Amino acid sequence: MIEIQPHPYYQLELTSGWTAQGETAEILIGKASYQYDLEGYVQPLAESEPLSQSDEYPEDDPEIHAPICFRETVPFKYGSEIVMFATAHCAAPRSGFNVEAALSTEEGIQWRKMLSVMGPRTWKSSLLGAAYSDPEPITELPIRYEYAFGGRNTKKEHDVYPTNPVGRGYVGNGLKKTDLSEVLLPQIEVPGDLIKKPSDTPEPQGFGPIPPHWHPRQAAFASLDEEKAASREKYPYNGPLPETAYHSAPKNQWFDKSLHGPAKLTLTGLTQGVPEHQPLTIDWTIPSLTLLWKTRSFEDHITLKADTLVVDTEKRQLHLLYRRAFTQLPKRLMAELHVVEHGIVTEPEAAHG
Repeated sequence: MIEIQPHPYYQLELTSGWTAQGETAEILIGKASYQYDLEGYVQPLAESEPLSQSDEYPEDDPEIHAPICFRETVPFKYGSEIVMFATAHCAAPRSGFNVEAALSTEEGIQWRKMLSVMGPRTWKSSLLGAAYSDPEPITELPIRYEYAFGGRNTKKEHDVYPTNPVGRGYVGNGLKKTDLSEVLLPQIEVPGDLIKKPSDTPEPQGFGPIPPHWHPRQAAFASLDEEKAASREKYPYNGPLPETAYHSAPKNQWFDKSLHGPAKLTLTGLTQGVPEHQPLTIDWTIPSLTLLWKTRSFEDHITLKADTLVVDTEKRQLHLLYRRAFTQLPKRLMAELHVVEHGIVTEPEAAHG
């Protein structure tokens, strides 16, 4: 049996799974965790955070909440993605302000996303039809889908907005004008493209993970064969899965390339203690991992690059996830882990099986 011995810094797990094409595989997953300060200086945590095995929700209720944690031990991902758990901050109460996150890497990833956050608003009647009230002042707002566009029709229990059932602003069918005052408007939107009328259905906005039971992620798993799943077969789907089936981030936070080498993360309006107009720039190097698989007759070096960056702006932490599928592994082997950073290879830690 193959076993991965504990590493003093990296979290490592070898688990059974499959490739996007349905081929049975052993999946090696690694995790590295870092702390950054208000100057943008990055250093490793004494021990990386444990790998998350499942989605988790406030009050353990996925019907009314978005995830506070997502499953990290998925079998595969295409390219890479960034997932952010973030809160918008400003120094003094304001009706609204913009926040921004940006990422650039040596691999050619250039990403930038700006959101408008504002205080609570409701619809009100006017001579020209429905209008929204002035936003109440706020100093902070969690960037969560509960505050983005979506939600449920207050008069029809099963009429929900499929891309964000837990949000606010969705009117649906059958609401009267007198009912609109009960509908809260979204507090997270795209700058310059704010909701204008009750019938608008904009794309829900956020930085955080989208659960697999929401559209469009749900469609990626439509080929699930319930009989195969019930019999616990290795691959319970009829046909290949999309290569992006296990991406948790919004689509505009996916990248075709892996995460590797010098990287710059810039956060504006997302750090308590830093003025909302002042960017916090985090420069650090995303390391590669090199594995040396060994048996008496077999030896192979394999380089792993990160496929997921998780940012927690409240804890000021960064987490990198590494993943590799092995479709053919000897039953007994030794694996040595090397960390490649700034051109320096650290001493290996052995994993025995």
